[in-house]
Amino acid sequence: MSEEACTMDSLTDPISEELNNSKMRQAKFGAIMAEKSMKTIESLLSEVSYYKDQVIRQRAEIDNYVKAKEREVKNIQEYANRDLIKGLLPILDSIDSALLNEPDSKVAGVVRGQILKILSQYGFKPIEAKGMKFDPYFHEAISVTENGDDGMIVEEIQKGYMLKDNVIRTSKVIVGKR
Repeated sequence: MSEEACTMDSLTDPISEELNNSKMRQAKFGAIMAEKSMKTIESLLSEVSYYKDQVIRQRAEIDNYVKAKEREVKNIQEYANRDLIKGLLPILDSIDSALLNEPDSKVAGVVRGQILKILSQYGFKPIEAKGMKFDPYFHEAISVTENGDDGMIVEEIQKGYMLKDNVIRTSKVIVGKR
């Protein structure tokens, strides 16, 4: 019997061998599936990252658009009265002309003061010219004279005005030049 036991041990049990082979195949299959799953996960993570980046970009574009529209609306509100104020400039010019002809006219002075006070609430203000250094952004030289200092405004022919920080009409001036 001992010979038979030895012969039995040396022979492999087909069921055990098949179980071992099955475990090996299952391990290989598991490794293959794990590798495929990892590739799928990496692909999905890459895709999620791409879409996350797209969402962030779209959100930034929307924020920029909203800010641009807010600036546009603010500018429209700030300068909505620009055309109306420009239409009132000839009236101010007429009052200035009346004050030149009759400097003691209290009515013209009062009316001009009231108009300027009302318009100043909207950011309207006259441009200072006489005695100032010539600046082409604020002043338009219509003549040059040899009287006065070089580059200094000698006389203001027509008043210029600003609305907030924008010039709506330059001052017409005579500039000294030597």
